[in-house]
Amino acid sequence: MHLLELMFETSRDIIVITTSAQEDLVNAALHTPIVYANPAFTKLVDCTLSEVIGRTRSSLQGDRIHAISDPSHLTIHRVELHSDRQNGEPYWGELSLSPITNQAGEQTHWLIIERDITEHKQKEALLTGQLQQITDSCQLNAIALTQVKQTLQDKKDLLQLFMDNIHQQIFWKDRNSVFQGCNTNWAKAAKLESTEFIIGKTDYDLLPNREVADRYRAQDRQIMESNTPILHAIEIKQKKDEKGQQRWLDVSKIPFHNSMGEVVGLLCTIEDITERKLAEDALKASEEKLRSIFENAPIGIVLCDVHGSFVEANPTFCHMLDYTEAELKKLTFQELTYPFDLHQELSYVQKCLQNEVNQFQLEKRFVRKDKQKVWVKLLVSMIRDEFDRPLYSLAMVEDINDRKESEEALRQSEERFRKIFEEGPLGMAIIGFNQRLIKVNHMLCQMLGYSEIELMSRPFNSLTHPADAIKDAILAKQLYYGKIPQYQIEKRCIKKNREEIWVLLTAYVVHDQNGKTMHSLAMIRDITKQKQAQELIAASLREKEVLIKEIHHRVKNNLHVIANLLDLQSQYIEDEKILSLFSDCQNRIHSMALIHEQLYQSSTVGEVNFNEYIQSLIDNLFDSFSTHTNDIKQEIDAEAITLNMETSIPCGLIINELVSNSLKYAFPERQGGLIRIRFYADYNTNDKVLHLIVRDNGIGMNRDFDWQNSGTLGLRLVRILTRQLEGNLEVDTSNGTQFHLSFKELKYRERLHAHD
Repeated sequence: MHLLELMFETSRDIIVITTSAQEDLVNAALHTPIVYANPAFTKLVDCTLSEVIGRTRSSLQGDRIHAISDPSHLTIHRVELHSDRQNGEPYWGELSLSPITNQAGEQTHWLIIERDITEHKQKEALLTGQLQQITDSCQLNAIALTQVKQTLQDKKDLLQLFMDNIHQQIFWKDRNSVFQGCNTNWAKAAKLESTEFIIGKTDYDLLPNREVADRYRAQDRQIMESNTPILHAIEIKQKKDEKGQQRWLDVSKIPFHNSMGEVVGLLCTIEDITERKLAEDALKASEEKLRSIFENAPIGIVLCDVHGSFVEANPTFCHMLDYTEAELKKLTFQELTYPFDLHQELSYVQKCLQNEVNQFQLEKRFVRKDKQKVWVKLLVSMIRDEFDRPLYSLAMVEDINDRKESEEALRQSEERFRKIFEEGPLGMAIIGFNQRLIKVNHMLCQMLGYSEIELMSRPFNSLTHPADAIKDAILAKQLYYGKIPQYQIEKRCIKKNREEIWVLLTAYVVHDQNGKTMHSLAMIRDITKQKQAQELIAASLREKEVLIKEIHHRVKNNLHVIANLLDLQSQYIEDEKILSLFSDCQNRIHSMALIHEQLYQSSTVGEVNFNEYIQSLIDNLFDSFSTHTNDIKQEIDAEAITLNMETSIPCGLIINELVSNSLKYAFPERQGGLIRIRFYADYNTNDKVLHLIVRDNGIGMNRDFDWQNSGTLGLRLVRILTRQLEGNLEVDTSNGTQFHLSFKELKYRERLHAHD
């Protein structure tokens, strides 16, 4: 026992015996009363043995001590303590706790042997710090090996979190181009389930195209072997996005090194710069657009410094003053300004330079290179720096020379209008849209028998005959609301002496410079005598129309008489050829009689509704050949076109001849068939061209038949009438027979002339 006590007293390790009140190792080490402590412990806590006995370790060292339990044996347990020495130096101790039992096997005390491991811990911390510096270039102040591992994982997680929150896509590889990690953005872009999936994979595992994988690996090898990064290489993504948009990528590959400067892998960052690329392209396009606007603007644009010297001028301004830009840069705007206009502009410029105003506009005259003056409208804005100091003046220069000339012309025009208004031969009035007269001229007063004062006191519509007032009021309202720009009306006015006169009123709306309706201008001409003359002419015209219709009626009747006479005469003729001639003559006469019947029945003398005429003519021809036309059909497609008599008669005769020929010769032995007549107008040309097509699907003509030189009366008539119409006739015998006549309506001189 004495030897054991001597060993305790001389041991460099701390030996403490405590009661067994606590079963928990940490509590046993810190919070159970001490019954024995060797000198090594009293030295550590800087107390005497008597001061130590009965107290707990935690009461001796307070919050400077921390215990970590690490059981490693069934009966011997280990706890690490971390505290400070009395001089403030850190202290680490490794405690071995063994239970002390009595003869009955009951635990009575704890034997605690504590070994000073401070130096070991310091070396361990130094080694851990060096290890951390090599792996992630971060200085970690770990206090325990287990904490170092956890800290390394925390740092790795933090690095991953940092990588995941960077908007670029990032991955890194080792020296063999094997993936060691990536951030979430890259994993998402590569359609990977997680960032861990990539670890240990190569390009061959991810890319279906081996050639692309070889190219990437060759590039990696070049970067790592040359130790040269590739920075901000612009690449186009191989696949377009879901919207079909081409994506642009900014790719950087950087070799990374260990603590000895050796290349151990590479880091790749990928940034989708499509929006930036599009923005840059848009900015470039905008700059080009602004430059294009500057170069091609229809107004002059100039930039001057604060002294008035020209810095830049666009072609329009150069052309305006007939100087080149190089010549202008040697001049100031003061030198080119007409002297009488310079003072006003300089006063505005001075206000801009003193920050009283930032822009101004005025009209002034420049002096061209040829010494001619040109009026311009100037809009000047000041360009300032960040300290609000003036740098340049930007001017928009509009050539208003034409406008100035127009204003002068307008002034002269207004003067002429005043003279015309006051001295003109027509009655004139300016009328408000409340029908109040604003101004009247002498001629109107004379026309209506009122003085100017009397006329100005009356509303204008009170001068109109009640029977014409409503129509005049409707037109005046439409004029006021802009539905019509002007109107003209013949109406009756009541003079002061209650006499009625006919006038021709022409009214125009007058707007102000903003387009707002101001009033109307009325010009009134006395047309009483003309109206009386028109009534006489109209009565005479009505008589002539009745006479002309009677003439057409009688001509039609006479033609029918002739046709009937031929019909009576044919009853005594047995020769079929002569009968055929008589029948043809009757049809020709009937075609002309139909024209006169149409003219007689038409509401417009001299115009024939030709589509109705064609139908009547064809029906008559089919009736005349009724003995062998039962199986022949007709098809008429005729537009509603009216023709004058000069055109209708020859055209009708042509239809008569062609359809008669088809009925007689196209369908022998009473075989069935179709005769089609089409009549339409072509408006695509400058003049209206009329087209008449007569077609049958009969046996057609012999190939050697020359219709242009045929001696038959019918075809001779067709040729003569075609020349009369100044038309063109084409014949197609490929499928039956088709005649296509194109012509224009004949325009003859009036048949009636006025005589004194």
